[in-house]
Amino acid sequence: MPLLAEWLNRRLASRTPADAAAELEWEKSPELVAELEHRRAEFRANPAIAVPFEPDYFENLKRQLLDERAQKAPAR
Repeated sequence: MPLLAEWLNRRLASRTPADAAAELEWEKSPELVAELEHRRAEFRANPAIAVPFEPDYFENLKRQLLDERAQKAPAR
């Protein structure tokens, strides 16, 4: 399993019930699971199709997540 997938699995396993409740908006449909499995099989068959992350990808992702959380947070 790729390192990112391993990290994500550990992160999801450490979630609290409050975190899980917030995720109820997103559910894994059978179609989504099938698509993810298809993509994983495709990658395992040909790892050369992987596209590396841009150097600042995770910083941009972190900033986007913080911005989204700030928009959802109640005003104090």
